[in-house]
Amino acid sequence: PDTDLLCSMANAFCADIEAAGYEAMIYFYQNLAYNNLDLSQLLDYPFWLAQYTDYPSFYYDFDMWQFTSSGRVPGISGDVDLNLRFFRDGELPPVHTEEPEEEEEPSIPSQDIPQDVRETPEEGESSPAETEEESSQAETGEESTQETEETAQSGVSQDVNQN
Repeated sequence: PDTDLLCSMANAFCADIEAAGYEAMIYFYQNLAYNNLDLSQLLDYPFWLAQYTDYPSFYYDFDMWQFTSSGRVPGISGDVDLNLRFFRDGELPPVHTEEPEEEEEPSIPSQDIPQDVRETPEEGESSPAETEEESSQAETGEESTQETEETAQSGVSQDVNQN
């Protein structure tokens, strides 16, 4: 096929990939890019270069470099392709989040109210649950371990999601 047809096919393929919710890239090796593609027609998508050398020598910018087809990864038998993805100028990698599952209709809460909840403390008084927690904290001088662990875990989770 001629250059215009190859570029048109690559653009159509990438558009379909993105329409399905994935990130598309133009994958090529140097000879194909230099001799069969017009890269100016493909600028809507990141370039992914396959060049199995210690350093890439491709003249133009590219976003991912496949540097070997004989890499090793624990848990996978045989050779695997290894790639490096480059992010420039404060660009962050795309974050993929799963769509939340649809929530079921909430069930109607029980009309049975436990006895200790019915007793509302007077103004300035503590509820029985608060008094028990406060005295436990006063004895140990510490916050609830569960609360501290949950706070620490949620902070870690937020940091991981932001990176």
